[in-house]
Amino acid sequence: LPKLRIEEAAARTRARIDSHQQVIVGVNKYRLPKEDPIDILEIDNTAVRKQQIERLNDLRSHRDEKAVQEALEAITKCVETKEGNLLDLAVKAAGLRTSLGEISDACEKVVGRYKAVIRTISGVYSSESGEDKDFAHAKE
Repeated sequence: LPKLRIEEAAARTRARIDSHQQVIVGVNKYRLPKEDPIDILEIDNTAVRKQQIERLNDLRSHRDEKAVQEALEAITKCVETKEGNLLDLAVKAAGLRTSLGEISDACEKVVGRYKAVIRTISGVYSSESGEDKDFAHAKE
């Protein structure tokens, strides 16, 4: 699987960087004596979520609910029968101010949600770290 090969390559690279086998200037070699502080943007997720919900509620209160429901039913029927142009129906529904979540839910009624199979790699970092003392100490 490509995803696992990417994860394995990333783990090998990280292990080589951490064990100083691979040099990254400014990260594991030739670092500045004093690092400049980095401004970090802090986002209040609760406030953003609340604002988005308010905007969605406002949007829903100013749309033609009957037309929206008809558009969503057409999407569900299209997915069910595999007849018609799903993209065209979704674009038309969006034009009626239907949210992406509502369009997705209309499809989900028929096909369900995709559930990824999660596989993990193991042993790559330790095999690449070799005789690194810090890694051996951390394992203990």
